[in-house]
Amino acid sequence: MSELDIFCDRINSLPLQGSIIFATSKQENAFRNEVYNSVITIIKNNINCSKTLRCIDFFCGHGIVLDQIKKTYDSELVGIDINNFHNDWNNFENIHFFQKDVFDVIKLKPTFKFDIILTLNTLRAESKMWGQERYDAFLSWCNQHSNYLITNNCINKKLDGFQLVDTVQTPGLYDTNLFKIVKNG
Repeated sequence: MSELDIFCDRINSLPLQGSIIFATSKQENAFRNEVYNSVITIIKNNINCSKTLRCIDFFCGHGIVLDQIKKTYDSELVGIDINNFHNDWNNFENIHFFQKDVFDVIKLKPTFKFDIILTLNTLRAESKMWGQERYDAFLSWCNQHSNYLITNNCINKKLDGFQLVDTVQTPGLYDTNLFKIVKNG
């Protein structure tokens, strides 16, 4: 059993509980080609993908971005969302999706680092929306358990422990940002 499989088993054992802090994304942004194309461009331009790419997508919604990563790269992918998108998730092969509370998942400590943590339409929200303690815990987990963080609309945000590396502007939409982990802890 791989490290990722063990981690996924631990996620699967978590209860389904928690609160929804963000409105259901529906298909508003998830299906826009520009959104997932910008993520693929950021990865292609900045991340060595000569080995299997490990990525976890927090607040993954319908899973469209993970599916595009899977189609483009040899990858091991995990998607987490509190909302029920099982009808969409069942259409994708070889991606581990879980309907779980992100804040329960980040209590788990994987024995490996993800190459990428993906979280779109989340960090641009003010920490007041999350609650400062949850916001800090989420960023700390990302810092400790990944090499890169991909998010959006955070070009002017200061994220402690992260350095902005690249931004892809999407006309009329959002910018997609790649942050490199610069310290762990």
